[in-house]
Amino acid sequence: MLSLHRLPSRLAAFCAAFRRSERGIIAAEFALALPIVVMLVMGLIEIGRVVYTQPALSFAAPEGTRYAIVRDGEVTTEEIEAYASSRLIGVVDHQLAVFAATAPVDPDTNTSLITIQVSMEYRPWFPYIPGFTMSADSSGFLAFPNSN
Repeated sequence: MLSLHRLPSRLAAFCAAFRRSERGIIAAEFALALPIVVMLVMGLIEIGRVVYTQPALSFAAPEGTRYAIVRDGEVTTEEIEAYASSRLIGVVDHQLAVFAATAPVDPDTNTSLITIQVSMEYRPWFPYIPGFTMSADSSGFLAFPNSN
């Protein structure tokens, strides 16, 4: 039978043994460090995606402009937009990209300023990062031969 006068000394001995015990310390440290490591890795992945996506947009816009200039403006804006869209390589959410091509012809100088604008709503994989819009544009000058 357990006597009541020995209970405090047994409790003190148990507490002392508990403080000296190192069992479970690694599990506790892992549980504290894991969320921080996961957040850092996810943040690095998102930064990598942004760093890749912006230059991809900046590549697609001049490619569309070059496509129109090389063909002497004998293409429709839909063809220019489709070609520029095909040059958006490696972007996961490429269907979110919006391409706008304009090529008005100035009748006085018989020239055209071809402009391609690309914008895309960036949607992060990590749920706590807000989305934002990325964009790029390109312009090229095209002079038509005189028809005199």
